[in-house]
Amino acid sequence: MIRQNKKLLNQLFESAKKIERLEVTKVEMKEQLELLDFQIVEVENQKAMIEEELRKIPPTLHEGTQTEESSDSHQLICQLKEQLSLLRSDLSNQKAETAAAVAKHIHMDNLIKELRRDNIELRDQLSHVDDAENSLAESDKPIAADVKLLKVSFLIYYF
Repeated sequence: MIRQNKKLLNQLFESAKKIERLEVTKVEMKEQLELLDFQIVEVENQKAMIEEELRKIPPTLHEGTQTEESSDSHQLICQLKEQLSLLRSDLSNQKAETAAAVAKHIHMDNLIKELRRDNIELRDQLSHVDDAENSLAESDKPIAADVKLLKVSFLIYYF
C-alpha cells in the first residue's frame, strides 16, 4: 500500500511538473504569435506602400514603350515589383508560421487539459488509498501515519 501511495504521489508530481512546463511553453507561444501577427501587419503595410508607388507611375512605363529617359523609371518599377514579390513571399511564410504556431498552441492546450484530467484521476486514486488506509488494522496504524506524513509533506512542497 505504501509503494502504491508513493507511486501515485510520484505520478501526481510528474503530472504537475508537465503542466507547469506546458504552461510556460504556452505563454512563450502566445508571445511568438503576437510577434508574428505584428510582423504580418508590417509586411502588409509595406506591400500597400509599394502597390501605391506602382499606381503612381505613369501607365506608359508599364506597357514597355520605353525611351532613354524612362529606363530609370523602368528599373525602379522592376525593383518595386521584385520587392513586392519578396514581401508577398515573406507574408505567406509568416502566415504559415502563424498557422503552425496556432496549431501547436491548440495541441498544448489539449495536452494541458489531458494532464489536468490525469491529475484529477490521480487525486481520486490517492483518495481511495486514503480510504483504504483508514480501514487498516490497529497494528498497521503507525505505518499509515508515516505515509500520511509523507503525503502531506509532498503536497505542501509541490503544491
